[in-house]
This record gives sequence, C-alpha cells and structure tokens, in this order.
Amino acid sequence: MADKLQRMGYYSTKYTFPPGTDFPDHTHNITKMDAITSGKFFLSMHDQSLVMEPGDIVEVPKQVVHNAHVVGSDPVTFFDSSK
Repeated sequence: MADKLQRMGYYSTKYTFPPGTDFPDHTHNITKMDAITSGKFFLSMHDQSLVMEPGDIVEVPKQVVHNAHVVGSDPVTFFDSSK
C-alpha cells in the first residue's frame, strides 16, 4: 500500500489505533490520502459516511471538516499520506 501511495506522489506515515479510538470533527491544512491496511475505520465527510476496510483509500481534501472512529474490536492500521 505504501508503494502505491508513493507512486502517486505521496509520503506516508503508518499509524495503528486501538478499538474505540475517536477522531471528532476536524480539518487539515493539506489534502491527504488515508489507506487502510487492517481493521475497519468509519469516516464521515461531505454529509456522507463510509466504513473503510483493508485496501480502501480515500482522499480527504484540504480544510474539509470530517470525523472518524475505529469500528469493531480490532485495531485499525492505516497510512496517513500527503504530498
């Protein structure tokens, strides 16, 4: 997954968060790509929600309010990527 993001011009940092981790509404000052490698991650953005699973990649545009949380009893691991 990191190789794919690198080919797209992104630099990635790998994170793992335990079950129950919550990320309340927030924004970023850069456009980011999030790529899930294990676990499930709920993401809400633009009045739409989705549950991301391993292999899923989503773009989070600059200054867009979004929130997320780890779904289920397994930790989530993902690459947080930016250019």
